Amino acid sequence: MSGGHRSLCGSDAPPRTVRMAARPVAALVVVGLVSLQLACDDEPTRFGPGVVARIDGEDLTYDDFELYLTQLGEDPTSLEGAVMAALFSRFLDDELLVRLARERELLHRGDSPLIAAEVLLAARADPAPSEEEIAARYAADSERFVRPERVELRQMLLTSREQAEAAASALASGVAWEQVALDIASDPAGEVTTELSRDELSPKIAAVVFATPAGEITPIVEEEYGFHLFAVDRRMPAGKVPLAEARGEIAVQLRREAADRAYRDLLEEAWSRYNVEVARTNLPFVVQDDLTPSGRDAGSA
Repeated sequence: MSGGHRSLCGSDAPPRTVRMAARPVAALVVVGLVSLQLACDDEPTRFGPGVVARIDGEDLTYDDFELYLTQLGEDPTSLEGAVMAALFSRFLDDELLVRLARERELLHRGDSPLIAAEVLLAARADPAPSEEEIAARYAADSERFVRPERVELRQMLLTSREQAEAAASALASGVAWEQVALDIASDPAGEVTTELSRDELSPKIAAVVFATPAGEITPIVEEEYGFHLFAVDRRMPAGKVPLAEARGEIAVQLRREAADRAYRDLLEEAWSRYNVEVARTNLPFVVQDDLTPSGRDAGSA
C-alpha cells in the first residue's frame, strides 16, 4: 500500500461470486467489484517477505530499519509500538534525504545516512539573522530578558564543622580562597564561578548568600549534605538584560528556528519528489495512513 492512502482490500475477506445483473448500472457495479477483488488478490504479492517500504522501486527491509535503530542507539526489542511507529517515520525521512543528498552529489556511497540532513542544510548557506530581526525578537520576547537579582559566587563544600571552621579561619587570616579550597577542603570545584538567582538556591543558603555584600565570604552554612562557605564575587540587581548582551542568545535562537524551517522544507521536497510505498502488513506496529510531514502534523493535531 502507498504511504498516503488506505487500502480498500480486506486482508481476510474471501473472494465472493458475483451474479451478473441485466441492468447496465448493476453490471457496472459488478465489474467494479470484480476489479476490486482482482486488485485485492494481487495486494500480497506487491511486497516480498520482510519488505517494509519501497522508495522509487527500491525495497527497504525490516532488517534495514533495525540497523537504522541500532545506529541511533535504540534497542528495537525494548520499544513500544507508538515509539517504533514514530521512529519508522524518521527512518523514511532519512532514507529520502539520503537520496536527495546523493542526487545533489553531497553524499556518497559509504557515507553515514545519518549525516544527510546535515550536509543538505550546510549546502543551503542561509544568511545570518539581521540586526532588525534580532531587535524585533528582543522586543517581542521582552519578558524573557527580565532577570531576577543574581549573585556570582564560588562555593566550598566541607565535610565537617571543624574543617569548615578551619577554612573560615584561614580565609579570615588572608589565605587565598583557591589555596584553602585545595589544602583544607580538597575541593578543586571551589574555584568555579557560578551565577545564580535566589530561586536556584536552597532557601537557607539563599538567605545567607543574598545578605552577604559583594567581595566578602559568607558565614558557614550547614546543610544536610555538608558545610558550605561561599565567596560572593558580584551582585547583580534585578532588571532587563540590554539588547547588546542578549544579541548572541537571540541570534542562536533565530538560527535554530531557520534551520528547523529549512529541515522541514527539505522533508516536504523529498516526500514530494520520490514515490514512497509502505508495506503495512509486514510491520509489527501500526503506522498512520499519511506519513508525509503535513500528514503527520494533521494526525497529531
